Amino acid sequence: MSKDKAPKNYVGYVEPNASFRVKFSLSELEQMKKFATEKGNVFVKINLTKSKDQNNKGNAWAEVEDPSTWSKPAETSADGMPF
Repeated sequence: MSKDKAPKNYVGYVEPNASFRVKFSLSELEQMKKFATEKGNVFVKINLTKSKDQNNKGNAWAEVEDPSTWSKPAETSADGMPF
């Protein structure tokens, strides 16, 4: 690697063959803080729809997932079984 190029930082996971540029304003980032998990993570789901009527031109949007709406794991008994 040459010294004039800064290394790229990759975080998260996206399905293969997908590339999106996502922009958030500072006010949007502040709003996203209320959706942070206990570990401080915010989960953003990128949705993409394609329209064959418009030559497969698609619409994309980001959805911030609310961890308080996630179902809790089932209680497990002493032997580790969930019943």
